[in-house]
Amino acid sequence: MGKETTTADLRIEKLAETLVDYSVAVREGDRVLINGSSLAEPLLKEIYARVLQAGGHPMMMLSLPGAEEIFFRHASDEQLKHVPKPLELVIETYDVRISVLADSNTKALSNVD
Repeated sequence: MGKETTTADLRIEKLAETLVDYSVAVREGDRVLINGSSLAEPLLKEIYARVLQAGGHPMMMLSLPGAEEIFFRHASDEQLKHVPKPLELVIETYDVRISVLADSNTKALSNVD
């Protein structure tokens, strides 16, 4: 028996197709950074597959739910200004970046100055 496709699956597939094929128009050989929260796992996986199908070279960078809130609550001004060297290299090296923002608490940063 084959996998049953749900309406949610079809919407995720269509969104991934739109992002990869139209929004950023991934081409063969493009280096594609895909970053997002593990909360967006189904969409991130579909984007990853779609980039591969388009001939791109995807790299996934996942963040943990709540990590951004911890950073902005506790980071010093110096830490806020700092860009980690590996991130600089990724930004300089990759042709395309797809970011999927997903958080379980949409008001987590509302009280951060």
